[in-house]
Amino acid sequence: MHEESSIARFGLIIEAKRRECGYTQQYLAHLVDESVVFVRLLEKGRLDPTLSDMAKLANEFNLSVFDLLNELS
Repeated sequence: MHEESSIARFGLIIEAKRRECGYTQQYLAHLVDESVVFVRLLEKGRLDPTLSDMAKLANEFNLSVFDLLNELS
């Protein structure tokens, strides 16, 4: 069985956090100063986020980057 990639799992985590907060993809994109396409690709696991991207996302979810990445395990 093929193990799901870390990038794909990260995307699922971002989507779950976004939904928990009640944010649309458009609103999250606005908050992190990115495009809606960025959020869509990220959530689908088609975009490898930079540390800066992770920091902006974590901040909007009131998490540290460490806490956000810790959810991968």
